[in-house]
Amino acid sequence: MKNDVYQAITDKIVAAIEAGGTAPWKRPWKLSGGTPISIRSGKPYRGINVLLLGIANYDDPRWGTYKAISEAGGQVRKGEKSSQIVLWKPVPKKDAGDGEPGSYWLLRFYSVFCATQADGLPELPVEEEREFTPIEKAEQIVAGYVWAE
Repeated sequence: MKNDVYQAITDKIVAAIEAGGTAPWKRPWKLSGGTPISIRSGKPYRGINVLLLGIANYDDPRWGTYKAISEAGGQVRKGEKSSQIVLWKPVPKKDAGDGEPGSYWLLRFYSVFCATQADGLPELPVEEEREFTPIEKAEQIVAGYVWAE
């Protein structure tokens, strides 16, 4: 099963590159939504999940499972498609009587929806958009760099 998860993620990234013509992790300096966060915990997603949710291309950074959205007072609209994220965590082994402690890694998919795919959730607070202001010295370094072809 582990290889199926790896392959599914790889296929999704390749499809996004082929569809958009550019790598999905390249973003403009003006960010509209921000880092994806969990509706339930308010914590930001990490690792490959940031990339997977970024490929989905929604402006609202809030994401959650169907259950989490329901618990937050929302209802996912009929026909909306979920995005896949992965959970990767150590799980302690149950004592099999051999006296060897340890753990194994759990890897599994979860289906999540963006807050914009649901009705009944509070609106995202509007934050002032930050403009990118380049650092002059950094721009000089980049301008003087010889790019290999």
